[in-house]
Amino acid sequence: MNKYYEVIQQILPLLDTIKEGILHIQNQLVELRYEEALTLLQDAMKGIASIDSVMQPIYDELPENNIDTLFVVVKESMNKAVDSYEQGSESNLENQIEKEVLPSFKAWKEEMEKVLKPYVVS
Repeated sequence: MNKYYEVIQQILPLLDTIKEGILHIQNQLVELRYEEALTLLQDAMKGIASIDSVMQPIYDELPENNIDTLFVVVKESMNKAVDSYEQGSESNLENQIEKEVLPSFKAWKEEMEKVLKPYVVS
């Protein structure tokens, strides 16, 4: 796992940044700034997909975990939120972010941290 040390070290703070972005999305929706919220959501989705992509070679070396399963849930909840926006159901977005996207992201983030932090703690 030493060869992935730098990657893991970069992933962990990125998880916090994405969480902050999702919280900011909630604020944007409260202010009815749907387009800004959608842009932030798409950026968060790209960040999450990038993390998953760089994690692919690492997964086989990790102890048993639920990262893959939780990633699918996060991805589906975010896609559902984007679909709502694209179908003109902006009013559902705030609820979806609060009740689906944020909880699923938090669960995935916690699993990632639980599995990865032991490799970077000195």
